[in-house]
Amino acid sequence: MKRSTAFFLCMLVIGMSACSDISSDVTIEYGDKVVNENYFDLKAGEKLSTNITVDSKVIGVYDVKATITGQTKREENKKIKVEDTEKAEIKLLQPEKTFEIPFQASYNPIGNIDTVTDKVDGEYKVIDLVSQDEYDKRLKTIKDFSKKAKKQIFESNDQIKNYKKYRLRSGYTLLTSDVDTKKAGTYTIHAAVVDHGYNVTEVSYKVKVQEQGIDVNKEKLAVGVKGTQMGKAISYKVNKQTESEKKETKEEKPVDNGQAETSPKQESTQSSNTASNETIDAQGSPVLQAALNYVGADMACDELATMALVKGGYLTGTPEKIFRQGNYYNIGVYQMPAIGTYISEGEAVPGDLILYDDGGVGSMHVAVYAGNGKAVHGGFNNKVVINSVYIGTGPKYFRVPPMTWSDVSMKVYGHATDENGNMIWPETEYPSTAVPPTDNSGSSPDYSEILNGDDFGGNGNVVNEYTTTVEINGTTLTVKSSSPIDDNYMSEQMMQYAQGIITMEQLKANLEAKGYTVTN
Repeated sequence: MKRSTAFFLCMLVIGMSACSDISSDVTIEYGDKVVNENYFDLKAGEKLSTNITVDSKVIGVYDVKATITGQTKREENKKIKVEDTEKAEIKLLQPEKTFEIPFQASYNPIGNIDTVTDKVDGEYKVIDLVSQDEYDKRLKTIKDFSKKAKKQIFESNDQIKNYKKYRLRSGYTLLTSDVDTKKAGTYTIHAAVVDHGYNVTEVSYKVKVQEQGIDVNKEKLAVGVKGTQMGKAISYKVNKQTESEKKETKEEKPVDNGQAETSPKQESTQSSNTASNETIDAQGSPVLQAALNYVGADMACDELATMALVKGGYLTGTPEKIFRQGNYYNIGVYQMPAIGTYISEGEAVPGDLILYDDGGVGSMHVAVYAGNGKAVHGGFNNKVVINSVYIGTGPKYFRVPPMTWSDVSMKVYGHATDENGNMIWPETEYPSTAVPPTDNSGSSPDYSEILNGDDFGGNGNVVNEYTTTVEINGTTLTVKSSSPIDDNYMSEQMMQYAQGIITMEQLKANLEAKGYTVTN
């Protein structure tokens, strides 16, 4: 943390345009611990509260309004700037001079990259291998966005949240290589790391493909040639741009830098951003292959993800009625987090799922990861398409292990199913210390009847039926049961119906499967 001199910016404030002199009172280095009390002149015993929480991993200027209370109450304002002055580093195995490759040798341009590290965030383990055009376009977009990000003024936590939703991807390396070992000549390989503060660190190195028949001295051999030492980055996750994508990149018009990503519905209409399943290799993943088989089908995103798991052999057994929707099985997108585990981008492999807090249309979204920056999405104008992983709020990678439908039922609803998909409800067990209820006269009813599922009304008579009435979106449902109705379960089902996760038919089926009688 350090104090800074005043600086002046002309910028665009979220929600309104402004061009005025903005001075910064305090500057915090990216990743530093934020201690508000250090930035205000507090007297002994005074406490302060602020209108905004400074996030030291989001660069920009924070307009902090503090209320200080003690013997008296007063207001103080501070402009706190978060900046990232420490760029990430690309470490090469060989120095930045020309090394040689034998004619027609097997060569990997990533081999010379040893590690990519950031002082605060550690190692960046993702590399995008792209065409020169894409490399130049991305760097321009990132550098333009960086200028805006550094001048961004935050006046509320909502603005920070909104900014995080639409900021550009960061924390990865771009690399471009057109090395052709079938053509003798000298080639330049460019690499650039984009850190989370949107600083760009660039390195380049040259390799020379020798003429056919000329031997290469071992000391001059380029790292990356098969049989040579390889940098640690050789094990990084590499997103490769396909030949068709390279062609598309050249045909695309310049993007409006710094704009939010388009929603699934919008992006599906842009043919230049949508690949056919012929350009995607299932890479040995049965789940991804199953998803690719549905490209062009009429399916919602969660239906696609569920059926990919089913057809890929990751979901076995017989599902309950509630998981059967139309022509497909369906685990609701809001139920997905219960059945798997979030993983890092570096851990993700084709066939894993991707969850989005907002897919771009104001609601949660799920897709099947296809590798190389692509995913198979359902719900793009109700169709299944192949598109970028970078939509909406951005990807959160998610792994679902092989399981049975009974496992799913347990994880989502807390109950098991038999081999036919019928729900199994455990018998209620009463603790030995349970005190039996009494009627109004104070006498205790027969405890054996309670164990058999009976209960008693206020007059001591056995109640053989419980009834509750609920109204949902103008529809009145009467629910009856011979045992006490589970209010928590009812509330959960009502909420899922209200949110559109399940239909009225599914709602009724679920309640009936629990043993309730439902009429309307």
